[in-house]
Amino acid sequence: MPASTFGMVLPYNLTFSHDLLSRHLRPGDLVLDATAGNGRDTEFLARAVLPGGHVFAFDIQPIALQRTRTRLVDASPAGLDLIQACTLYLASHADLAQHLPAAARGRLRAAMFNLGYLPGGDAAVITRASGTVAALQALESWMMPGGLITVMCYLGHPGGAEEGAAVEAYCRGLDWRRARVLRQGFLNEPKNSTVLYCVQYK
Repeated sequence: MPASTFGMVLPYNLTFSHDLLSRHLRPGDLVLDATAGNGRDTEFLARAVLPGGHVFAFDIQPIALQRTRTRLVDASPAGLDLIQACTLYLASHADLAQHLPAAARGRLRAAMFNLGYLPGGDAAVITRASGTVAALQALESWMMPGGLITVMCYLGHPGGAEEGAAVEAYCRGLDWRRARVLRQGFLNEPKNSTVLYCVQYK
């Protein structure tokens, strides 16, 4: 088996979420990056929904949005301006309903969460269970039929296990008639440190 099969550059679960969404998204879609971080997911989403689509990206750290903006500018190929396809919010994903334009309600085709702390940043600044669950609850009225949410949980850092448990409890509580939830992780991974949840609304 080639080493790249399970992902060496990106964690496998994150690679899987990109692969899944690349088959789901199309030009013109409206999408959300709930945790912009270093901009990897924001860039991926922008490329997937152009031309005509738009990415709404959130982060509470100015350095994260600065890195995301720089990444989008540097990654823009000739004739494709990634930054113009994105709106960056210096705000928590828990407050997304206060910032998203009203016209986007019920029209988001995808949302991505990459939880934990900013790689290369202050590891003490982390996403929290209460804010993440609040964001997921808010998104229930912003996703379109067939809309897909991916939530990448890292359980190994302080606070990560609690957040992961809260995300799982939220997902387990979703009505089967309204949504389907896939839980993915390696059974033999040390400390079971990464879990990906994929929620698709009917």
